[in-house]
Amino acid sequence: MKMGFFKFIAVSGFVFAGVLAGCDSGSSSSATNEPSSSSVADVKTIYVTDTIYQVKTGRDTIQEWNSESCNIKEDGSFTCGGKCSNGDSYAVRICIYPDTEQQIECSEPVYVRDTVYVELNYGDHPLTDYIPYAKVPEFDGDSVKKHFAEFSRAGCAVSQKFSSNYSLEAIGLPEKYIWYEVSDFSDRYYSGTRGDDGNCLFSALLKDVVTVSNPIVCEPSLPESLMRKTYKLVDTSAGFLTADTTIQWKLVYKDQYGRGDTLDMTTHLTIPE
Repeated sequence: MKMGFFKFIAVSGFVFAGVLAGCDSGSSSSATNEPSSSSVADVKTIYVTDTIYQVKTGRDTIQEWNSESCNIKEDGSFTCGGKCSNGDSYAVRICIYPDTEQQIECSEPVYVRDTVYVELNYGDHPLTDYIPYAKVPEFDGDSVKKHFAEFSRAGCAVSQKFSSNYSLEAIGLPEKYIWYEVSDFSDRYYSGTRGDDGNCLFSALLKDVVTVSNPIVCEPSLPESLMRKTYKLVDTSAGFLTADTTIQWKLVYKDQYGRGDTLDMTTHLTIPE
């Protein structure tokens, strides 16, 4: 039986596009050239082979990516994912017979899928030996030591603020000092005052969270995005130093793959003028 041809319209938001679809069963029985009187489009069977790349990442884990999401370059390096889309997009399916413009219910096609797994960059026969690391800059220890070489210990104040592509942990700081990572949506310490009882009081700052009506959603990617964190060193003491002093402490730094080391730090604390 020779089926009629149908238009397919996909709607995303308010945008419509027509697509012709049809098939020929090749059967000689009940042959007709007349449009089908059915109000439902004929179900189509689509055979699909999905190639899945199994990827060893810089974190020594294995991830699975559809090959259509990856781009392998001539030098063996590759990227996967990272595409962005409108998070509120939606689709409405409408099928229309092209001769009569009659709308009919769209039948969802039946997909018969076969999956092939390929070890992309590891195993006995990898396609490439490239490991997708984010391009992490070298840690500039001399610059960091200079940044923390000297500052005033005024009390009830943020002594230092520092941003880095590394996770940082301070060890051996004097009592009343707090080292912390500034979170994405709140900052625990931003200003301090001395109370009547001599204690140091801090006000908490909550950043505005903006609601986006049509948010842009981006899928994960390989290589990963470069990590960046911000830290603050807060002096919660209520009083001042009576004399300049020098302290020794350590700063442990690690990138997003756990690679790093420890710096021996020397800081000169001065009396506020």
